[in-house]
Amino acid sequence: MRNIIFALLVVLGVVALRFGFVRSDRAATRGGSVTGEAAPDVPEEFLSPHLRILMFYSAEAAPRPGRPATVCYGVVNAVKVRLEPALAAVSPSASRCFSVTVDRPQMLTLTATGKGGEEAVAAFRLGVKTPRPVITSLQLSTFTPKRGEAVTLCYGTKFATSVRLEPFGPDLAPAGRHCVEWHPDAPEYRLVAEGKDGRDEAPLPLKYVD
Repeated sequence: MRNIIFALLVVLGVVALRFGFVRSDRAATRGGSVTGEAAPDVPEEFLSPHLRILMFYSAEAAPRPGRPATVCYGVVNAVKVRLEPALAAVSPSASRCFSVTVDRPQMLTLTATGKGGEEAVAAFRLGVKTPRPVITSLQLSTFTPKRGEAVTLCYGTKFATSVRLEPFGPDLAPAGRHCVEWHPDAPEYRLVAEGKDGRDEAPLPLKYVD
């Protein structure tokens, strides 16, 4: 009898362990945790196939002239990046930092290039406390419109004093979230958010269906 009970306990133990491993594997597959903690949100930019500069900033708000400053950047879906002026070597990375030294406030510009030759640009003046303008969200109602067809653009910005579409488009204004309809027919468009001491530019990946 004891042998039977012992055998049942062993079987139940194996089943319990197996259930636990399966549950853990599924949680890991979903990015979750068996401790009940919520999985961290994945930034939408990491899931997008489009070129974006995720970040470009100085770790010190206003480093003293002549002292080393830490500058960090991150890009996705880029095949090449360049820094102007060329104070440090840079290459495509989701998160990287480097050290620079300037003798006076100076504009730093990071340009990321995608597979199709499209470019995203971010710039800020190193040595001042003014935050760099940032495009926080960007959505299009369609990526494949007919030329001249109405397209809805929704965007969000932070720290910007002006927003515009290049080469031309409807009047835009800085906002946490704003939507506007326009009729694109230029070969390429980009959304530009600017401030006194910096800017953020994102390409709009339109592919016309004629």
